[in-house]
Amino acid sequence: MYFGEVVFAISGALTAARYKMDVLGFVLIGTITGIGGGTLRDLLLDRPVWWTHDPTELILCMVTSLITFFFITKDITRHQAMVWSDALGLSVFGVVGCYIAMQHGSSFIIAVFMGMVTATGGGVLRDVLTNTEPMI
Repeated sequence: MYFGEVVFAISGALTAARYKMDVLGFVLIGTITGIGGGTLRDLLLDRPVWWTHDPTELILCMVTSLITFFFITKDITRHQAMVWSDALGLSVFGVVGCYIAMQHGSSFIIAVFMGMVTATGGGVLRDVLTNTEPMI
């Protein structure tokens, strides 16, 4: 499951780069993008938010954002990299969100909706915080 958090954290960090944010901005936007959708899902399902009990994925998002800050190069097109990381994250988190909702006992339609929330929530939070038009 770490793959989704990593690619969404990179997506958030690349957005921070576009706005020339400092290291704190990279970590904040990258981390919120990485864990935001799952956090919204857990809150809507009235489940404990997973990273408050095991901060591994929270730390992973923070470290990924830091690595992106220190190793980002001008050679790659940031927008293209962000689009690819967003697409990968959407596909992974859509499936994960549906699975978790179904394991929680939700109906099919709720599971599909939770898949959408999980897949898009972090990116929407990223775009709202950076005043960017959502890329959905």
